Amino acid sequence: MLNQLASESRKAGLTINTSKTKVMTNRHKQTIKVNNQEIEYVDEYVYLGQIISPNMQMDKELQRRVNNSWARYWSLKEVLKSKDI
Repeated sequence: MLNQLASESRKAGLTINTSKTKVMTNRHKQTIKVNNQEIEYVDEYVYLGQIISPNMQMDKELQRRVNNSWARYWSLKEVLKSKDI
């Protein structure tokens, strides 16, 4: 099915970037190839800014968001404390 998608995509001038394509499953893993290139399996990935995992644990996602928030705060600390605003 993926090879058919790749074939139809090529007709439209598009290609599947196999180095950026990942597979995640909650079942047994089997080899998946597109154009004779094996697709890497991952346990989790970030999609539209959110960590996706098969068990949908939110702990890592919440910790990632808290860390990102603190990083933004510290990068803007001087601006936020400025009395000129």
